[in-house]
Amino acid sequence: MRVTAFVSPDYRSTRGVYTTFTHEQPLQVTEKPAEHAIVEVGKLEDPRVAVTHTLERLQCDIRADANEPFGVLKQDPQSSMEELHRLCARWFASPERPRVLRLAFGAVVVSPQDTPTACNTFLSRALPNIKNLDPEHSTDLLYRINRPRPVEGDPTLRINRIGTWMAAQWDFASFGPNVGSVHARQYAATLEVDISTPADSEIATGNLADLFEKLQRAGQDLIENGDRA
Repeated sequence: MRVTAFVSPDYRSTRGVYTTFTHEQPLQVTEKPAEHAIVEVGKLEDPRVAVTHTLERLQCDIRADANEPFGVLKQDPQSSMEELHRLCARWFASPERPRVLRLAFGAVVVSPQDTPTACNTFLSRALPNIKNLDPEHSTDLLYRINRPRPVEGDPTLRINRIGTWMAAQWDFASFGPNVGSVHARQYAATLEVDISTPADSEIATGNLADLFEKLQRAGQDLIENGDRA
């Protein structure tokens, strides 16, 4: 789950943005001079928090621990959204924050399933606009669409509402005498949400925390209600 802020061209990334978000020191800092990027990573109770900043954008991610199945956060999506909004509110209010040109909210939601058919059945309920979907005999389901909508409370600003639904499969291989042999296979229905302000217009200066909350609500609507025309 992430927030991405596309910032003014005169921004220069420096260490310490992680602390602005979390009021804590990062556990790991990686500088990538060739990419003009700095990645600061720390841990807040269950999830990890990573802040990546470059010349063009600043992104804060709430991530699962690497050993979690499917990379799923232990927190429910609502708790993760609230945590992300709390972190962002600190950065939005910081006097050192650069000018924000665009803003985006993103999340990946995973629902583990027992079989590929179960994945397709689960996704068919979220995708009522796909007609004649045969869950039992369909494979490699991938559906992506953008349904722009006016932002809540401001009909002059249309936001992108991109949803990507997929039936996914993970193979876990053993290493030893039978190198590369699959010893476990897991399935899941996934949804990737990407809600953003348009690329062709700069957002007006104002309450960024309020705007981000509206982007989150648009994402939550996709998560809870699926694709609706």
